[in-house]
Amino acid sequence: MVQDNWQSLLDSQGAQRDEFGVREFSGQAESRQAQLMALDHLAYLLVEGPEAKKFLQGQVTCDINLVTSSHAQRGGHCNTKGRLIFSFLAVSLPSQTTGSDRVALVMHRDLVEKAQQALAKFIVFSKAKLSTAQEHQLIGLQAGDAPQLLSRFAPELPIADEDTTQSDQLTAVRIGAERLLCLVKKDQAASCWQSWAEKSSLHGYNLWHLADIRDGLGQVLPGSEDMFIPQMLNMHLTGGISFTKGCYVGQEVVARMQYLGKLKRHMRRLQLAASDLPAPGTAVYSAESDSSQSVGNVVMAAKADGHIELLAVTTDSAFESDALFLDAEKTQKLNQLSLPYVITK
Repeated sequence: MVQDNWQSLLDSQGAQRDEFGVREFSGQAESRQAQLMALDHLAYLLVEGPEAKKFLQGQVTCDINLVTSSHAQRGGHCNTKGRLIFSFLAVSLPSQTTGSDRVALVMHRDLVEKAQQALAKFIVFSKAKLSTAQEHQLIGLQAGDAPQLLSRFAPELPIADEDTTQSDQLTAVRIGAERLLCLVKKDQAASCWQSWAEKSSLHGYNLWHLADIRDGLGQVLPGSEDMFIPQMLNMHLTGGISFTKGCYVGQEVVARMQYLGKLKRHMRRLQLAASDLPAPGTAVYSAESDSSQSVGNVVMAAKADGHIELLAVTTDSAFESDALFLDAEKTQKLNQLSLPYVITK
């Protein structure tokens, strides 16, 4: 019933379903106004119990011990070949049980079941359990007076990237310079949304994806599972890999690439003059190579002011040639855009 009320609220404010059944708004982002985003494309896998962190520490790329009530952490879970099955933002949720942790792995909603299946193979002998039950509605705030809007429901504001704050209504994480990811309790979601909507333009997941792209925060989405090693998504540059915490699934491959190998593919930010979004995993081609041989794959894409911005993993040589295309016929040119960090390895 709570979920039905939430969807009815979004519908009453002009939300429309996209081709995947996810609600989206057609609002325009205004630099002086806060942007309020319904992030119905996101969900989380909950790992909870006395050994929740101990279990995750042996499974994921990041140092899960850094996840606290005041700090979140990016990471991923790999197969034995070091390829990412899913990526996530790990957020600590309040627990009513002393000595028990509750860690929400936030990811695309269509990957939650696959993530559960992947981790379930290893959790049998741990004092921890997995749950796909969603206790929160995920909402995004960005720009304008977003911090002031959050302060209506939070005792303090998260200042640095991945800082977290918690209240009786929500848990909020700072993403980059001006974004806030809010996990709002479902029975509080409608009141929070209505309060924030009074001083915000309304948006859906496209604006959130666009911000991820501009921040260089690549992630595994449906269609790109088992495709990338973490360094291909620049996770070693965005805090998603710990090289000191010890073993985890796929760790040997990831560590060998960092210390002994030379990675020849990295994630880049690109622009495309088109209206149809390329799906995650879509092949990328180069004028410098045979037309049938791809040189990379799309990570994620979003619409932006009459064009498309995207992140794609490509070979370094193809990127340096500045002759990347989205089609084998070499008609859809991909233009280079900058990232907020320097690719060093």
